Amino acid sequence: MNKLIDKFYLEAETYYALDKDGNRVRLWINYWDNKLGVRNLAVINDKMMELRKKVKAIGRNLLDKKHKVNFAYKYENL
Repeated sequence: MNKLIDKFYLEAETYYALDKDGNRVRLWINYWDNKLGVRNLAVINDKMMELRKKVKAIGRNLLDKKHKVNFAYKYENL
């Protein structure tokens, strides 16, 4: 069977994280260029730095798993 899609990559995604106190950040990940950024959206208290640190760790983990990974194999049988 001839595959129609040979390569399928993620370029960039945006995620939002909120903690129970109401602090909120946006995580932006550029999977193609292997970069990420975190932006404060709502700072309620001093736990913001803990939230940012955790979100950056999650972002780095996602980059490790998805940086220039070809996902075409997931869509062969659709």
